[in-house]
Amino acid sequence: MKAKLKGVEVYDIFYKCSKAYQVVEFNQIMAQIRGIDARAAQYLIEADPKKWARGHFNGRRYCIMTTNIAECLNDILKDAQELPVTKLVEHICGLL
Repeated sequence: MKAKLKGVEVYDIFYKCSKAYQVVEFNQIMAQIRGIDARAAQYLIEADPKKWARGHFNGRRYCIMTTNIAECLNDILKDAQELPVTKLVEHICGLL
């Protein structure tokens, strides 16, 4: 965003927008951004909020559901734990 919109001062509000848990809160903050700079708001909408906004993310939010990185990895790899090492590595590469 900084590279695309030089001189636009919405970075702090953008950060709040990206961390909003609810779509209603996301929409309120986006309205603030739109009030400051419509170009910035349009750029963010075109960047697909599903990819950068917590409130629009459809998957599991591992940082919220667990507090331990090992628990997160175990949950992600639970279906592949019985695979041979080479297949396990291929599976992990596919996830990445």
